[in-house]
Amino acid sequence: MNILEIVTMVVLVIIIAGGVSVPPDIHSLVGSVPGTIIILLIVFYLFSVSPILGVFGMIAGYEVIMNTNTKSSKINPILDELPSQTPFTPTNQFQVTLEETVVNNIVPLVQSVTPTHLNFKYTEDNTYSAANAVNV
Repeated sequence: MNILEIVTMVVLVIIIAGGVSVPPDIHSLVGSVPGTIIILLIVFYLFSVSPILGVFGMIAGYEVIMNTNTKSSKINPILDELPSQTPFTPTNQFQVTLEETVVNNIVPLVQSVTPTHLNFKYTEDNTYSAANAVNV
């Protein structure tokens, strides 16, 4: 890398890390479609000079374009969550449905007592020196 590429990289890093704002005189030029195309052409030129400069130029170009398009952006900012965390109003209270009533009245299927009426006897075949399943 020669000295000009190093200086260009330092300027691009300052633009990326420092959040340099665009002066008001060229704000309208960069925020327009021709200005965006010019920035893209500069980024493509930086890629042809050096891939590292191209990557830094792409990031810096993105930062510059996003800083100039803050007022005309089509992306709506995310609203605060506090209004959605307010308590429910009486209009949001619904009657208990038939399904909820039936589910609440279901007899539990799990029995805590082991049934004694089962006559199952375990028969063990040859385990070929494996561990005994009954003693596990």
